[in-house]
Amino acid sequence: MRAFIRFFSFRSYFVFAAAIGVCLLVLLALGRVAGGVAAAVLAVYAAGAVLLHRRLRPPPRPRTEFDALAAFDRVLQEGRPTLLEFYSDDCAVCIANRPLIEGLENEVGHGLQILRINAKDAIGLAVADRYRVTFTPTYLLFNGRGEKEEEFVFVINLPRTLYWFNRQVGTA
Repeated sequence: MRAFIRFFSFRSYFVFAAAIGVCLLVLLALGRVAGGVAAAVLAVYAAGAVLLHRRLRPPPRPRTEFDALAAFDRVLQEGRPTLLEFYSDDCAVCIANRPLIEGLENEVGHGLQILRINAKDAIGLAVADRYRVTFTPTYLLFNGRGEKEEEFVFVINLPRTLYWFNRQVGTA
């Protein structure tokens, strides 16, 4: 069941775009619109969905790559508090939350280590299985010893994260 849910969660942008396209197709068919007009409307919708996906998707950035779970564990235990984001390039909610994470990154600077793991990669799936992550985006907060302390699914709670971060920095 988890694999089934992950499939749709990791590809939510395309799932929703296809569902809306099918609904649009049904509405056009029920309205008995001329075939050429219906095809044009669907073509414009498909082109718009592709352009929107390309526009909203974040530009490629250098990502932390982990070749093994041991390397991942070493990074978590470097002594800094860590925000771990499980994302997917085709996840609509991940795309929408990108500005929130960038704002958090600007606000806390280098005091908070922010790691992004693509949940569709092999190592991403292994780490997701370790922490029982099913949905993207999922955000996990780790203290400087690498112990998981908080978890947010779908939307990160920025005030709670900042409060947690300030407590971590104050106790370090």
